[in-house]
Amino acid sequence: MRELEVVDGVLRVPAGTEIIDEEFMGREDIQSVIFEGEAKIGGAAFEGCIGITHLIIPKGAQIGKWAFASCTGITDLAIAEGAQIGYGAVSYTHLRAHETREDL
Repeated sequence: MRELEVVDGVLRVPAGTEIIDEEFMGREDIQSVIFEGEAKIGGAAFEGCIGITHLIIPKGAQIGKWAFASCTGITDLAIAEGAQIGYGAVSYTHLRAHETREDL
């Protein structure tokens, strides 16, 4: 079984990892999520993680509905071409509407 841990505010997600729905919901100790390749992130997996400030979603990633919703600390977001992003994945953050795709 895989074990993910936050070290100095960073959560590294190895390629091929699946994070289940609500797995890290509300955690305030996560400042950065680093994807090391394709991953599958469940619905609301990081919802309310207000400490996350920087997020890069790689090509091939599958991000569930509301996965990063209410992560109000996010100020920098990059989504690679080919990433599959669920409805509302970055809703209720401080990103302006023109900084995200219409469907996010």
